[in-house]
Amino acid sequence: MAFFEEIEVLKHALLSWVIAFLVVSMVVFSVGFGTATVSKYTLRIPVFSSESFATLFFQKVKKDVVPEGVTLIATSPISAFVSEMKIALLAAFILTLPFLMYELLSYLSPALYKKERRAILTLFLPSIALFLLGALFSYAVLIPPLFRVLYSFNAALGVAPFFAVDDFISWTVGLMFTVGIMFLLPILMYFLSLLRIIPAAFWGKHWREACMISLVAFAVIVPDVSGIAMVLLTLPMLALYLVGIGLSLTTAPKAEYAGG
Repeated sequence: MAFFEEIEVLKHALLSWVIAFLVVSMVVFSVGFGTATVSKYTLRIPVFSSESFATLFFQKVKKDVVPEGVTLIATSPISAFVSEMKIALLAAFILTLPFLMYELLSYLSPALYKKERRAILTLFLPSIALFLLGALFSYAVLIPPLFRVLYSFNAALGVAPFFAVDDFISWTVGLMFTVGIMFLLPILMYFLSLLRIIPAAFWGKHWREACMISLVAFAVIVPDVSGIAMVLLTLPMLALYLVGIGLSLTTAPKAEYAGG
């Protein structure tokens, strides 16, 4: 198949996901819970509402993540709108991630051997679980102490602790998405070795370089002068790297296990 034909097939494979992603994002942005009475029973049903799922998520994040004493402010008329849309986009990506992976696997399937297709299908659910675990780790473990430490500098300068709502959501959603992607490291390592792009033995031999690259990447992604974010991210990422080494070795010939 010619290159442009391949691009056309990939475009059609992704188009259905893009449509699903946009539809789900609009639902999250504009639909919330309402109540209806049926035979004396009060039911909660989805309805178009200003108290949308995105709004409910924002209220939850505000309660869990914003440090005590810090006030969220809207710095422009569209700040709240943009913030809710970012939440809707992240939620839509998470909810449609299985569909995206299915479309990509369907596109790649003809070029893979049966053994490779079976291995990829086996890691389908673990990939989704790792992304969600990374997003949850960021939300529950990384973001709260990071915000508390960074806002602690306000007292020394004697400035009021305000947080623009769009910046708050950008930080929160951005970190959740980024860390979720980073937690897919073992899957990436496995695929690169499975497809013979990088030998399985490479990962074990170059773990020191991997540590340095990880530290630099974390410092760029999370500009935290306290170093807390770097420590909190480095430890789980090193553990995931070790998992990736183990997974990659399962793709290696027996001679490679022995160092041959």
